[in-house]
Amino acid sequence: MPNTLPLIHHILDDFTEPWSDEPAPVVLLHPGLAGNGRLYRQWVRVLAERYRVLRVDARGQGMSPRPAGYEWSIDRFVADALAVLDHLGIERVHWVGASGGGIIGQHAAASAPERFASLTLLATTPRFRSPTANVDDWLAPLDRGDAGAFFRQDTERRFGLEHPARTDWIVNEILRTPVETIAELHRWVVNVDVTGELHNITCPTLILTGEHDTLTDLSDADLMQREIPNARLYVIEGHPHNVGYTHPRLVAEIVRQFLNDVTDGQ
Repeated sequence: MPNTLPLIHHILDDFTEPWSDEPAPVVLLHPGLAGNGRLYRQWVRVLAERYRVLRVDARGQGMSPRPAGYEWSIDRFVADALAVLDHLGIERVHWVGASGGGIIGQHAAASAPERFASLTLLATTPRFRSPTANVDDWLAPLDRGDAGAFFRQDTERRFGLEHPARTDWIVNEILRTPVETIAELHRWVVNVDVTGELHNITCPTLILTGEHDTLTDLSDADLMQREIPNARLYVIEGHPHNVGYTHPRLVAEIVRQFLNDVTDGQ
C-alpha cells in the first residue's frame, strides 16, 4: 500500500569512495521493538568502508513520531522502511533486522523480494511467544509504567551479566520510546506470525542467534533455516538475546563477511 505518512527517522552514513563508478551497496539496520538506530552505532565503523549504512527508527520508536490514529501493522512498518528507500533512491538493500526488526524483515523480504539483496535475521523469530504463560504477567511492569523494570526482569538472557554499564546504556536507549508504546508493541507482536511466508524469501539469508537466547531460542532459528530456501545458520556461543547490541563488533564482523560473500558472488 502507498505510504503517505512523514518519513521515519533515518541516518545514512556513507564513507565509501565517492569517485567509484557505482554507488556502494546499502545495508539497512533495523532495530528491535522500541529500539533505535543509535544501538547500531558501533556497527557503522565495521561496515562503512565498503557499504553505505542506513539506520532507521521504526514508527513511534526512538526519534520517529507516531501520528494520531496510527495503528501497529507489519505492512505499515514495511511501507515506512520502503518509503525511506524510495526517498533516497535506493533500489535494493541488505536488510539486517534484530528481534522485532527481523520479524518485519521477513515479511518485507517475502512481500517485496525485488528490494532485497540479502537478509540477516538477528535474534529473531517468525512467531514470537511470551516467555510466561500469561502475557499480562510478562508485561505487568510496563502496565505500571516502569519500562526499565520490564527489560531488567530478565537481564541475563537479554543482555548478559558481565557488563552492567553496557546494559544501562542499552536500556536507556530503549527507554527513549514511551512506555505506553513499548507496552502496545509487545502486545501486538505476540499476535504476529509470518511462518507461512518463509518459503517466499528467496534472497540469501543469514540467521544469527545467541546460544543463551531464550526469548527467540534455537528452535526458532532451526525453523527459519528449514523453511527459508537459501539460509544459513550461525549460533554465537555463550551470548544472550541482544548480542547485536552487547557485542556489536563481533556480530558486525560476522555479518560483514556474509555480506561480502553475497556481494562478491553477484
